[in-house]
This record gives sequence, structure tokens and C-alpha cells, in this order.
Amino acid sequence: MPSIQVAGHTIRNPTQSIRDYLSAHERTIKDFDLVAGSSPGVLTPELVTASRVLSSRITMAEQRWLVEVQVGAPWELVSLADRFPDADASQVGGLYDRANVLWSYFWEDRPKGFATAKLSKILFLMRPKCYPIVDSHITRRYRSQVKTLKPVVFAARPELVGKDNLTWEAYRLDLVGATPALAAVREGLRKGTPLERSIANYVSDLRLFDMLAW
Repeated sequence: MPSIQVAGHTIRNPTQSIRDYLSAHERTIKDFDLVAGSSPGVLTPELVTASRVLSSRITMAEQRWLVEVQVGAPWELVSLADRFPDADASQVGGLYDRANVLWSYFWEDRPKGFATAKLSKILFLMRPKCYPIVDSHITRRYRSQVKTLKPVVFAARPELVGKDNLTWEAYRLDLVGATPALAAVREGLRKGTPLERSIANYVSDLRLFDMLAW
């Protein structure tokens, strides 16, 4: 079984690591992962509720704000089929930029206390192949990789300087590198329990990688 790198840390048996995650978080799989993408054009109160299964801690006031403001969200910029590995930060006008526009729609006028982790989980539920689940823990883990990436990406795209910490890009590069190993993980899960088979057949490589990163 090939190993997988997550922020410089080697996971030598990723299949077992994901099996351990599934065993410890069965409710998360059923009530969060398996409903992701079920309402691609409308963020429903039910989906916001699903985010709490993953400890989003979204308040009722924040839920009302989300359900109200999402009506004007540019959901069409990112489709259900769009994949995070294709969101290359160096590509002007590509998926990375479009995903950032949708992110910024919610981010710019967010209520106090509504931070990265909450929005990541909401946008994952709407576009589960495109938005990684990022919080302060993931940001800290990728700090060194981001520092290395900055001169390369900012040289190609100086307009991003001061506007982007490139955590997404560092995370994406690890995911791209992990793709062959994740294919092997998926095949292993298909031979496992009904829950493992459901995950193997339903979730994206991005979410499998998320399980390892978290």
C-alpha cells in the first residue's frame, strides 16, 4: 500500500487510517458526507444542520443569515462536477479564482465569529468535490508549505499578494500527489463493510484526503 504525505507527515497505511476514521465517526459519514451535494442550488436549513454533525458550531442566527444570503450566491461559478485538484492557483480565471469568488461572496459580509472552518463546511456540503474542510489546525499544519509556495505563485500572479495565504494551493498539491494512493485506498474500502463501500462509491478523493488530514 503506497503511503500518503499530509503537510510533510507520512501516513504509511492510509486505508487503515480511513477505516479508523469511519469507525470513530459513523454518524458524520451518514449525516454529513452522504448528504453533501444533495441540494446544489439551494443551501437549505437541513444542510446547515448537517454541518453541525462535524462540529461547525453554526448558531441559529448564523443559519438564518446563511439561508437568507445564499439566495444571491453565484453558485453557477462552481459546479458539482468541479474538482479541487483542478483549482490551480497559478491559472488566471480558472477554477481557483471562481471558487474564491463564491467563497468571498459569503466571507466579505459574514457575521462576527463566522470564520474559515464554518464556511469551509458549508461550501463543502454544497460543492463536495471542490472545497476542502479547512480550519486553524489545517492552516497551521500547512504553514511551512505555504511559505515555500508564496514566491513561486506570487511571481506568476502578483495580484494575489496580500490577498491569499495559499493554504488551498498547498493542500491541493498534496492531494494531487496522493491521487494514485487514494485510488488504492478506494479499492480497499470497496472490499470492506457496507459503510466503507458507501464511502468508496460516494465521496471524492478530496474528502478521503480530508479524513487523513484531520
